[in-house]
Amino acid sequence: MKPNTDPVSPARTKRVQQSLLLTLFFLASGAFLLFALEGPMQRTELISVSLQTDRLADYSIDPLTTPLPVISLALIEDFLRDQNPQATGVIERVATAQAGLLTPIPTVTPRPGEGEPPPVATPTPTATVPPAPENTPELTPTATPTPGPSSTPSPTPTLTPTSTLPFAATVTLTPTSAPNDPTATSL
Repeated sequence: MKPNTDPVSPARTKRVQQSLLLTLFFLASGAFLLFALEGPMQRTELISVSLQTDRLADYSIDPLTTPLPVISLALIEDFLRDQNPQATGVIERVATAQAGLLTPIPTVTPRPGEGEPPPVATPTPTATVPPAPENTPELTPTATPTPGPSSTPSPTPTLTPTSTLPFAATVTLTPTSAPNDPTATSL
């Protein structure tokens, strides 16, 4: 077997060298960025000022629960009578207010002592079998005779020469300003 002794063009050698240098540059840049950015990423303190406070909140002086004082319905009845002493139906209005106050308020979270709501069973997916088609027509391929190659020649495109004008440079004159007369300061 004869070794390849074809001369390599200088342009090809230069192109290979440039691509190798470019690849080496990108690898070196990537390694530098990897190690340069690894240090700041592993530090827990990215800025020199601590944003965490050294103080702790003391909630011990606040009562755990703030109870609301019990309001007597007699107070509401007295208020309604003071508004209109001749009003009728005050007792019915107090009963309506009492029913409204005793109605539980809907809430998303359970009240203390009520516990968790019972879990709801999620339905399990069941496999379904698609129904089989009944009496579907099937296509059966049949051979149809095709005509053989024809002996008529196909037209071939022909090229027609066209004349083109040769490129000619045109000279364009640009206006210039007339030289100024000499002054005493320009001499």
